[in-house]
Amino acid sequence: MAKWGVDYIVLTSVDRDDIPDGGALHFANTVELLKHKKPDLLVECLVSDFQGMLPSVEILAMSGLKDPIVAEFISPSSVFGQQDQVH
Repeated sequence: MAKWGVDYIVLTSVDRDDIPDGGALHFANTVELLKHKKPDLLVECLVSDFQGMLPSVEILAMSGLKDPIVAEFISPSSVFGQQDQVH
């Protein structure tokens, strides 16, 4: 990838609900490896909502993404009501 001469790369994924952290660690490791090879590379990650697991969001946000934009987390209860909360 470093030899391709690109300055910006987008990683996308289907939901990985089969993995306890939603795949956050895998994405974080991928970002870290990309940034190790080319520190000035801008990486964008289009991933799932990690089932609302904020620790998974934090793992990815702290992986070396440049100036990560972290939207305010809106809990399911604020949208659907208390009975539909995701734990």
